[in-house]
Amino acid sequence: MFSFINWFGSIFEKTKKNKGLWFTLLTFFSLAGIFISLGFVNFLVSDVAEKTYHNQKIRYSLNLKSHLKSKSAFVLSNAISMAQDESLKALILSEDINKSIKLDTKMKSATARLNKYLNSKDLKFILEPTLKAEVKNGVRVFGDGVAFSASIPLVSNEDKTTNLLFRDSILSMVDTFNLQNKKFVFLLNQSAMSQINIDFKGNYEAINKTYFLRKEAYEKIYTDSLKNLDFEKLEESGHYRGLNFFYVGEKLYDSHGVDIGIIVLAENVSDDNSFVNLVKNLVNSVTMVALGLIVSMILFLF
Repeated sequence: MFSFINWFGSIFEKTKKNKGLWFTLLTFFSLAGIFISLGFVNFLVSDVAEKTYHNQKIRYSLNLKSHLKSKSAFVLSNAISMAQDESLKALILSEDINKSIKLDTKMKSATARLNKYLNSKDLKFILEPTLKAEVKNGVRVFGDGVAFSASIPLVSNEDKTTNLLFRDSILSMVDTFNLQNKKFVFLLNQSAMSQINIDFKGNYEAINKTYFLRKEAYEKIYTDSLKNLDFEKLEESGHYRGLNFFYVGEKLYDSHGVDIGIIVLAENVSDDNSFVNLVKNLVNSVTMVALGLIVSMILFLF
């Protein structure tokens, strides 16, 4: 070991006496140190940025789940409230020859009144004949689209039960997230799309081989960006940073637990105050400061 130290010392002294070789080696190791340090700094800030995006994804997801839960509670409470109407039950059980017309009028009146009161156009009361009396609450694929729905048994007569169904289109979520400066879109998958009636399929367009969206329901600049979205990465990590938007994706399941599509939330990152640009500026600033410190230290050694 001692002989090795002496040998290394002699090589070091000889090299130091050769000024050209000495400064060449100093320059080489200095540049290597700069690039290694920059690589390490870049790795650290990139890791912090990725964790920031992941935490933002968690915030988006919790916010979305809160709204989905509120919508389910909203449709259930309205269905229960309407189901307390004893005159409605009496009319269903009556032998009135004009019963169908009167029931239709009553449903339309209740629908119009609630839509006007809540400044909406997506709410609807429907009477639904069924063989089984049970309460259902959740997201459901109807022939004309996807909606939050709640079904409450009203009356049973012989082998038939009449349920009161209240529904609110999933498109109502668009306005909810517009208030938060976020974009909302629901994409149906192949199996859900097959449940849409042929008369309404023209309202949808394909985004890719897997997903379809309701045309005219969303801003074109956003829906066009979805056509270039890497859905594999979005579904793998739950978030994806695109050129103009930061996306978060959450699978949506109906009341039976069947996968019917994916909800995509997005924030425009072109705004200088968007959190994505703030993270980007932080990364650039840290990198430049680190580069300045490294260069200053190397100049000091010279």
